[in-house]
Amino acid sequence: QNARLYLSENGGDSWTETRPAGDQDYAWLTVTMSSNGQTILAGVNNGRLYITTNGGDTWAETRPGGDNDLAWYTSSISQDGQIILAGVRNGRLYLSTNGGSGWGEVQPAGNTDQPWASSTMSSDAEIIFAGMNAGRLYRSTNGGDSWGEMQPAGDTDAQWTALG
Repeated sequence: QNARLYLSENGGDSWTETRPAGDQDYAWLTVTMSSNGQTILAGVNNGRLYITTNGGDTWAETRPGGDNDLAWYTSSISQDGQIILAGVRNGRLYLSTNGGSGWGEVQPAGNTDQPWASSTMSSDAEIIFAGMNAGRLYRSTNGGDSWGEMQPAGDTDAQWTALG
């Protein structure tokens, strides 16, 4: 796979490689960052999800779904880095309200195995959108406590991608 992850601290003028997984070369499927650049979440296709709270200087592995080998397809993070949403290929969506220290599973679509393909949230994380591979889009207006299905494109099986 030989994938690399790079960070820029000057608007893209220069870049530095960061190594969340040490010497492992994973395919990074999702990366998201708080607006201050300090909290970054990076997920790979073997169940590993990495988090930093110091702009990439040090990383720790976090396991929202326990010990699994599922691919992390989407992630979103609030402006302050405290609210984090991460979704996997098997239809599981996880929410942290404490910067990744603890996680809970949320199921906007009920018990499904459809992959979460995209997600985004408002800066205060009150409004959260999560889109599935199966054409379903869900919205929470209370920080992930409750969800409703939306169908802006009508009833479709199209995949939601690039929210944000």
